[in-house]
Amino acid sequence: MPRQRRQNDARADVIWSPPDSSDLVFSVWIDAAQKPDFTVQITLAGHPILEKTSIPADKAISLGNVNSPLQGKLSLSSNEVEGRNILNLVGLKYPNGGAFSPTSAGFFPNWSPPDYPDLVFSVVAIANPEPAFSAVINYRGQPFLEGTLNTAQPSIPFSLSDEDMPEKPFIKGQLNYTVLSGSVIELTVTDLQYPGGSVASQFLASIPVTSTPVILPASGDYTAPQTVTITDDTEGALIYYTTDGSTPTITSTLYSGSFMVSASGTTIVKAIAEVTGSMASPPAIASYTLVLP
Repeated sequence: MPRQRRQNDARADVIWSPPDSSDLVFSVWIDAAQKPDFTVQITLAGHPILEKTSIPADKAISLGNVNSPLQGKLSLSSNEVEGRNILNLVGLKYPNGGAFSPTSAGFFPNWSPPDYPDLVFSVVAIANPEPAFSAVINYRGQPFLEGTLNTAQPSIPFSLSDEDMPEKPFIKGQLNYTVLSGSVIELTVTDLQYPGGSVASQFLASIPVTSTPVILPASGDYTAPQTVTITDDTEGALIYYTTDGSTPTITSTLYSGSFMVSASGTTIVKAIAEVTGSMASPPAIASYTLVLP
């Protein structure tokens, strides 16, 4: 499960690793301004890959290249409605872990009640294999809740009590995962109570999800070569695909037009779609078995 972790360097707001590679660590510093600035440090097995690089708003930063063991792309997108920025990670591939499928994560500014900075909510949006939020709640620098919210687990109640008074929590509330119209996922905290204050409902994060591509023709057995087309409903989406059954990333073949499947036997086509500022789509899959005369 992707999770956020705290490290000894208290300046890092969010610490995140892929689910199967704790050696790869993304440390993210977030300026608390209305439109925050993101600074990132990436380490692999304790060695720096990227050292506290500010992410510019007008271009993407590539991690490695097609021959590097670590690959991916960091970019900054602005959410005008929320008045804040989101740091996006797409196309992540790393040593001994393969690809983070379907290759995207979004880092959000931390949130604290306005009159209680001891309580901090940290959120990373993930897609593995479906859109979800990885949330950590910290009290005075120590996490007391770490969980993943998705369609299978849309809410998580939480509470924190003193050891000598467990029946009287001094912090409590509930995290809620909601799918809005237009394939937008949202995370909120409701019924929040903390020393000296309360919040009925507070928005924490939301991010659109790119629609899943459509591959035609449908999977099946055929006696003649097939012309394959891939489309996506999200405006401006780039489609990446593979024909060997592997999960595509943004380093896979960029779809630019229909192509032929003509080899005897079974060919598995997979495709994802990606738009800057959105979660990459879940993969679409089509399997073609050709029995040629």
